[in-house]
Amino acid sequence: MNQGDTPQPDPRHEAMIERCRTLRLAYWYVTANSQDLTIPQDEGDAGLCLRAAVFRDRVWELGTQWITDENPRPVEIEPGCVAFPAVEYENRRVTGVVIALRFDPNAFVSP
Repeated sequence: MNQGDTPQPDPRHEAMIERCRTLRLAYWYVTANSQDLTIPQDEGDAGLCLRAAVFRDRVWELGTQWITDENPRPVEIEPGCVAFPAVEYENRRVTGVVIALRFDPNAFVSP
């Protein structure tokens, strides 16, 4: 897995990414051909959490799965944490997937 901020999403998904930023939703970008992963660059404790191996590896796994899935659906990766796919196509071929995370308020409550 190659990680960094070099892969860039399709311009058609820039609106989605900008919306994620506005809503302060974490997002990742996984490419189909080069197998790159763009990770969140948020600062502070939230950024550290989102870049942690547990999230990075799970999001990587989902992204590579959604690239080959004909009908990708949101997945609850942890209680109260849902990952949403936005698959990119070029000439009916998948080129990547933008993945956004949503946390329910209860996700941060200790059992």
